[in-house]
Amino acid sequence: MHFDGKANCANTLHRYVDLGSDLLTFHVSAPIVDIIITDLFFRLDKVLVDFDDDDKDDDSAAAAKATQKTLALKLFVKDVANVEEDEYVVTIKGTM
Repeated sequence: MHFDGKANCANTLHRYVDLGSDLLTFHVSAPIVDIIITDLFFRLDKVLVDFDDDDKDDDSAAAAKATQKTLALKLFVKDVANVEEDEYVVTIKGTM
């Protein structure tokens, strides 16, 4: 068999590492979030509606886009602790 030497999950390091407290934290400059992510990835709904020729699904497409934008931007939290620089903090939990 091809996977004869596969280690049992109980015999790996993941069993002994506390995955619940693993965090990755990124500090992102505010213009990157405000201009690049918000404006370029999530254009104004009017621009998207004008681009599409099909008018029957405009409301559902706009609603889906608004939901995607809300969910994506939840990840970015304004850093109030750092007054000197305008930035957002992104925290990813359980990285392994």
